[in-house]
Amino acid sequence: MIYFLQFVLLALLIVILVTLFNDDRKKRKAGIPAGTLMRIWNGSERRRFVRVGAHVPVRYSISISARPLKVTKTHNVSIGGICINLNEKLMLNSLLFLEIEISSSPAGHTILAKGEVVWIDEETGEVTADGIRHFTAGIEFKEMSSRDREKLADFVKKAPPSAESG
Repeated sequence: MIYFLQFVLLALLIVILVTLFNDDRKKRKAGIPAGTLMRIWNGSERRRFVRVGAHVPVRYSISISARPLKVTKTHNVSIGGICINLNEKLMLNSLLFLEIEISSSPAGHTILAKGEVVWIDEETGEVTADGIRHFTAGIEFKEMSSRDREKLADFVKKAPPSAESG
């Protein structure tokens, strides 16, 4: 009885493999690719700037005159841009006007910058119990005063590097 069951299972496995093999041959003949290579990562770091994990307050708007500004926090910060949490899905290449608080001291410094949305993570677009959807976005700085850039560079130098991606 056991030999019979083993034989049946082996025959079933052979039928499945032959079916998969024939299906693959048909796809090759039809010119349907098995997969498409979108981009290659060679394992080296692609970022141009050191990124530090920092949860600092940020106020932003999509218009320089929009009030009140929307409030959020960063995931990480670099001299070239920031990764922020959002309660809305912004379009790629949208321009944002940013106010970034880089110090918690009373005499803290607010950095004013203009940035562009270069990526948005829709996978984190989870809906919370209060019905708010959350996203993560990468913002590349496009305009910033030299004084603010120096303050941001000092902040990044003093903070430990981030292991976060994004």
